[in-house]
Amino acid sequence: MVTVRRGVHVLAVSILLVGLVLLGSSVMTSGAASRSGSSPVVRGGTVPGSGLSAGAKAILTASGAAVASPSSCYPPGSTKCKGKLKVSPRTVVRGATVEVTGSGFKAGAKVSVNVCNLETVPTKANSSGHISVRITIPDNAPVGACKFTATGLGANDQTLTLTATVTVKIASKTILKLSATRVTYGHEQVEHLSVSVWPLFRGPARTGTVVIKESATTLCRITLRSGKGSCTLSAKRLSAGTYHLVATYGGSLTYRGSASARETLTVTK
Repeated sequence: MVTVRRGVHVLAVSILLVGLVLLGSSVMTSGAASRSGSSPVVRGGTVPGSGLSAGAKAILTASGAAVASPSSCYPPGSTKCKGKLKVSPRTVVRGATVEVTGSGFKAGAKVSVNVCNLETVPTKANSSGHISVRITIPDNAPVGACKFTATGLGANDQTLTLTATVTVKIASKTILKLSATRVTYGHEQVEHLSVSVWPLFRGPARTGTVVIKESATTLCRITLRSGKGSCTLSAKRLSAGTYHLVATYGGSLTYRGSASARETLTVTK
């Protein structure tokens, strides 16, 4: 009888020791996690009250609430889910081609690019969620600000709308005419230089300034009136020789600048 009671006593002590060891291990693990600042990661399932769908990666905070991991696109509209749209060049003329690039879309998503509220061009995001498409500015695009809008499914499965604005101007053509192609040194003032600037598409009166140069030397500066103007050379402005004159129009808020063809002038003694 003594032997049996001793065996029962030993068994009870052994069970108690095992329980204490397991409890101590649990407390040490919890303390280590608390000291390191890490938290258990939930993989799969739905976290109650978190708003995250099943399978979404989340981290449990000390209060038990779930927050999105840095690699997630939650909540919608977070920095990780925003994209960018770029149109190059930023200043264009009607009929010119621009390159439109964008990011932040879901891989393979269909994206529609609207141009100046006039037409829509369809494209598709690549495996990285980027788009790249070349688009021609419509001939009837309004002069001034033209907005490009790209719309498609974003990386967070929400509709993503990106915008970028370019400035549309009317292309111009500058013409330079010489009253004579040969003048005598000291009498260059007989040379009459006339310029005219014409729009490639119908538009308002051309304003601005035209500069006539020979290489890096400025010969005269003309302020346009109804798209035209003229000037005369100064005496002894150029030494004897052959020169190539170019008139350059600086453009305006409405018109894109342009340069004339080279005109040859010979100065003799």
